[in-house]
Amino acid sequence: MLKAPSTFCFGPSLFPSLLLGVALCGCSETSSPDSVLLSIVAGDGQVAGAGTALDSLVVRVTDLEGTPRSRVAVSWTPSEGQGTIDPATGMSDERGLVGASWTLGPNHGAQAVTVSAQGSDTLFQAWATPPPPSD
Repeated sequence: MLKAPSTFCFGPSLFPSLLLGVALCGCSETSSPDSVLLSIVAGDGQVAGAGTALDSLVVRVTDLEGTPRSRVAVSWTPSEGQGTIDPATGMSDERGLVGASWTLGPNHGAQAVTVSAQGSDTLFQAWATPPPPSD
């Protein structure tokens, strides 16, 4: 069985390399080449009756420099009890755009849909109004 040494000695040429490695790795956030940003283009902040279909929700998918990204899978998820989305997943087009239709849930008040792609997400919000009083 091998026994691990109880002391380590670092020579002068190793120490600067360790400091450089710590400086490069420890202080900045890194992102993968596949990182994307999602920005809302249309459909946020709508107000409609509970259970109503809203105008389309649209996001733009870009790389970190703002260049549109095509063929990126995007998922749409309404918060619990806050309606339905169609389609629940989609692919961005050549302009980086992808959209979905949101039908609000049955309860009045604030409702939300989370849009996600490759570790990035954004939130659409809407306000569902109560039904008008019956005569």
